Amino acid sequence: MEPQNLSKHEHRRLKLEQRKLEKLKAVKGAGIMERNRKLLNFGIAGIAIIVGIALLALAATQQGNAPTANFVYPATPVHWHATPIISVCGEAKQIPLPAPGQHLGTGLLHTHEDALIHIEGTITDSSQITLGVFFSSIGVKFSETEIMDKKNGDACPNGLQGKVSMEVNSQANNEFENHIIKDGDKISIKFE
Repeated sequence: MEPQNLSKHEHRRLKLEQRKLEKLKAVKGAGIMERNRKLLNFGIAGIAIIVGIALLALAATQQGNAPTANFVYPATPVHWHATPIISVCGEAKQIPLPAPGQHLGTGLLHTHEDALIHIEGTITDSSQITLGVFFSSIGVKFSETEIMDKKNGDACPNGLQGKVSMEVNSQANNEFENHIIKDGDKISIKFE
């Protein structure tokens, strides 16, 4: 039907139908916009969650207790120092020292009479500079279960059983003999 041949009643009805169609299109368009807005919000939330998880993972690898496998050593020669602090049953213990002017340990990983851990040379594998390698090279027993002449469960003079614990740079560390020594580390090992 053409608009000029319509009765008044049919003309009103046609206009009413056209308005309904326009409203329906507007509602449909708003629904699509609402759906798009929801998808965008979900996308932003998803990205925020992924970034948060990535930041947590990065923070975990930056702590002193990070897995040793993540350590990247330089390709050039180093001259690093770390400080070992050992306490057995509340008594400070010193690592064995070499004769004056000498070193005790390996060429790469050793100590001098200053009682510091020295790393001098080119590191070809991070396993070369672990606490276990250092203590073994200077003749000291060390692991998560023993330090020097004390093993977990041995009694201290106060009658209490002791246990080995370790902190690196004032942070609890459970790597013990597997800890890769880094420049400036302050390594506190206690048997209490």
